[in-house]
Amino acid sequence: MKIVHPCFLVFLLGGLFALESFAADCPDLLYYGPINLDATANTASTVLQLRNSGQQPISYVLSISDFRSKNSQNDNGSAAVFYGSDGKPAGSILIGKLAPNSDPIAVRVDFTQLVEAGESEAELRCNDQTIAKLKSVKMLGLPFRVTLEGNPVEKPVIAFVRDVGKDLYLKNDDAVTYPVLWELSLKDKVVSNKATLLPNGITEITVRPDQSWFSKRVRFFKDEQVDGRFLVRYAGESSQQVSGAPSKSLPIAAHLSFYPYEWRDTYTVLVILGVLRASLVLPQCRCRQPDPANWSQAAHEQAWTRTCRHCPAVEFTIKSRSSAGTEAHWSAATEKIFLLAGNCRNPDSGCLRCGFG
Repeated sequence: MKIVHPCFLVFLLGGLFALESFAADCPDLLYYGPINLDATANTASTVLQLRNSGQQPISYVLSISDFRSKNSQNDNGSAAVFYGSDGKPAGSILIGKLAPNSDPIAVRVDFTQLVEAGESEAELRCNDQTIAKLKSVKMLGLPFRVTLEGNPVEKPVIAFVRDVGKDLYLKNDDAVTYPVLWELSLKDKVVSNKATLLPNGITEITVRPDQSWFSKRVRFFKDEQVDGRFLVRYAGESSQQVSGAPSKSLPIAAHLSFYPYEWRDTYTVLVILGVLRASLVLPQCRCRQPDPANWSQAAHEQAWTRTCRHCPAVEFTIKSRSSAGTEAHWSAATEKIFLLAGNCRNPDSGCLRCGFG
């Protein structure tokens, strides 16, 4: 077992007391004015209310870190300027003293380069340790130039298939990051989700269609067409606390298909082939027999024209003759020849135009 040297214990205890004294040598932040900016502004000011509530006088060196955006996690590149008790700029740090149980003092601070939209946060430091967090909000009047990619631009046409996710693209033309909540409404049913829109870029989102959007009763070969709305609104951490958070409501034209397009295409081809095949399957042309009452015994021949009832554009020229030349022998010795477009064909083969007999 090693024995700890007494000097080491003295050094350790002295360090702990020094830390305790160091922590106590900082004023308390009682209040600071809201740091709110309009969209077109990059500068802001606040007043810090500081007080020494301890029993010993303290000396302090105040500084403020860069503001970091909660939307993009990027630093703003901001700078802070403190003002002294004489009302003159003191620079990026403020050195001073406070008496025990002193009354609160007001310290003015100006900020520049607060460029990020939404909420940003910085650390108020005293003697190189953080004593409080400062929050800035830049939301009112944001341009919020967010659009939904599609054709036509004013009302994009979007095709949805049941149980199939649809990728959409949101374009952000501003130089700031926007956390957003989007909602797509069709037939009084809404699907929604959150997204983060990067500055000057295009962000992909996936829409999962609601089952109630689709109906089997709609014609198989044609999409159901309905109008809808796509809403996108700023959804930063402070958007619920500050009125006037920006939003966009965009009209869309939705084409809804209950069945996957691959099934529909295959089935359509099969139906077309079936129709083409069925067009060749027509009933036999039933041209009437010659009337024996009109039989010419002298010529032993009769001719007439008959229109096929299945092919109205086709006319049969039918000639009949009897070898015996008498009406009595008509049925027993009749030889019929169908002449169509100059082509002779046995009547048992049917209509040349129809192709079936």
